[in-house]
Amino acid sequence: MCCLPRDNLGWLTEQLYEHRDMLVVSAAVADRMIFTTQLARSGEADWPSLTDLGLSFDTTVGDLMLGRSVQDDGTPVALVV
Repeated sequence: MCCLPRDNLGWLTEQLYEHRDMLVVSAAVADRMIFTTQLARSGEADWPSLTDLGLSFDTTVGDLMLGRSVQDDGTPVALVV
């Protein structure tokens, strides 16, 4: 799903048809790169839930791009771009 840095994860996951659906988020970075990551509404398959990653439905794609998230124990989440 193509999105903007200001889009929040709640809006993105609302686009899923079923609770078990998953998506790949893509956003432009500057003029020459693309940020991508995978998301699931809940801990389906082998993918962690948003909560498991220290994220919420209010987290923006821009927050993900900048790595602004932490796990429940305060450990920063490492994101690979």
